Amino acid sequence: MMAFPRLRAGRAAASPPAGPAGGGGALIEILRDPDRLAALGPAWRALETQAGAGTFQSHDWISAWWHGGAARSGFRLHLALAWDGDELVGVLPLAVRRRHGLRVLEWAAKDVSDYCDALLAPSRGDLILPLWRAARAQGGFDVAYLSHLRPGGVLECLDRDRLRLWPGRRSTIASALRLGAWSSGAGFMQSLTAGERQNYRRSRKILAQGGPVQFRVLQGAELWPAVERLRQMKLDWLRRTGLASPLFSDDGTMLRSLTTALEARGCLRVFVLEAGGSIAAVLLCIAEGGRLLGLNRAYEQSLHRASPGTLALIEKISWAIDHGFTEVDFLCGDEAYKQRLANTYLRLGTLVHARTPLGLAALASDACIPVMARLRARLGAFPGFSVAFSRVPRT
Repeated sequence: MMAFPRLRAGRAAASPPAGPAGGGGALIEILRDPDRLAALGPAWRALETQAGAGTFQSHDWISAWWHGGAARSGFRLHLALAWDGDELVGVLPLAVRRRHGLRVLEWAAKDVSDYCDALLAPSRGDLILPLWRAARAQGGFDVAYLSHLRPGGVLECLDRDRLRLWPGRRSTIASALRLGAWSSGAGFMQSLTAGERQNYRRSRKILAQGGPVQFRVLQGAELWPAVERLRQMKLDWLRRTGLASPLFSDDGTMLRSLTTALEARGCLRVFVLEAGGSIAAVLLCIAEGGRLLGLNRAYEQSLHRASPGTLALIEKISWAIDHGFTEVDFLCGDEAYKQRLANTYLRLGTLVHARTPLGLAALASDACIPVMARLRARLGAFPGFSVAFSRVPRT
């Protein structure tokens, strides 16, 4: 059972003073004004370079998320910044939104990001405690829910008791295919099982009924029609399955904003699988060092017999090997194709914090859900209890 902190009576602490508050005399600031986000760009990008940050912690990505409609979705910025003179040396990229009556503090752009964490200059781990304390003292939220934390990340490696952050019960799995076993795309193709190679040939044969089959990387003006086609195909799939996605919940503004930022960074890779010049599948990816991250994909539903999504994925892996990538990252999710192809997995953790009595009650209620589920399962074995217990309201 999760242990929860005692909440002190009285009013929340005031905002941190405008003076040295962090290790080494750093000045801590809480940024809530969206107009200042753009001005942070040069200092934030310099910090990214020092810290070797990934795309999801970049200023370009978080700015694109904000300008793509985050405010209209009810988010408020809650960025904790650490300054050493004019140099930005630490960022906790946070935001607040209201969910189910709770004000939730979470990572900025979490809904469109697979890996989240703090951003610190080298050897500045001393800043995370004052950054978090300032973010907490500023208030404006009931509960903090910091998910998608990679093992070995900044928050995962710190003393959580000092931060008053506790492990949450939810986690997610990220998977990837490390490519070191193959020196060429042809070698990868040969390593597939006989059944997989047969399915590959079958898929290409079915697609070829519509014309020549081609897999290629798009550039320039070709990018945007393909991105829009991906959006339309994904919306079709979401309607068919009854699912929802934050990336596809608007008129396309968020997707265009994020892909524009990726193109400006030079890391956008858009692949298409075509049959007779018509798009059968689109893969939207991020090139990040030696890793190729699969951000999103969609395929033409009318061609499902040919499995164009799987065929495009195999072609992408072969392309990545031939172009010097060391890993294809499938990111989060438990889709069947990831389980078939991945050879490495990461469990991404969650840290939680209750700031108000309402937040504490929410975390306590959430912690009880698996206990109630186990109790229902045990009582379900007894016919006399099963009917009566089924009438208990479920959270």
